[in-house]
Amino acid sequence: MKPAPDRSAEYQVVAPVYDRLIAPLLASEYHKAQILTEHIKAKTVVDLCCGTGVLAKQLATGGFTVTGVDLSVDMLKQARGKHHPNLTFLHANAARTGLPADRFDLAIISMALHEKPADLREQIMLEAKRLITPSGHILLIDYSRPTSLTGRFARMVAEAIERLAGREHHAHYRTFIAAGGLEGLIDRANMVVRACHSFHMGLIKVCLTSTTHP
Repeated sequence: MKPAPDRSAEYQVVAPVYDRLIAPLLASEYHKAQILTEHIKAKTVVDLCCGTGVLAKQLATGGFTVTGVDLSVDMLKQARGKHHPNLTFLHANAARTGLPADRFDLAIISMALHEKPADLREQIMLEAKRLITPSGHILLIDYSRPTSLTGRFARMVAEAIERLAGREHHAHYRTFIAAGGLEGLIDRANMVVRACHSFHMGLIKVCLTSTTHP
């Protein structure tokens, strides 16, 4: 397997302002993620590419035992300021965490896969599958491909924002969307959709998936 590249330094600038500028825009998605986590009665959660740990802290406060994983030292510095007895953060590659297999009821990957190269997306999904129990779930939050008039406008806004993130980041976003967005990724990973909810005019979806059929 080709080693995943270390792009952790990209977050040096965004890490200190992420909680103020970006996380509030995802408040509705995070609320839905917590509802779905409660619905499946998960107890242990791994948050891959956890960033500054906003969602991880929210779930820990809700009573779940959460392990947040991120490769960015700068993002983890912000995350580790969010102390909670149910919350642990690990500096590791989300594609190769080193955590034991079959350990978690739920794996979460939020707004991270669209900015990764296609091969790294696949590696992270495989790691998420490895980490969850046989009856576990994977919860994904990322860009969809809305086709309505308002949805297409939302995509134009997202396109502009992703372009500001840098050429490489934007290129990965474009390939993610061209490959079908979140729905395409779920299909290629052979995951079963248990629930899916749309936000921001269909631009972003929160999808609960599993590897087994009912």
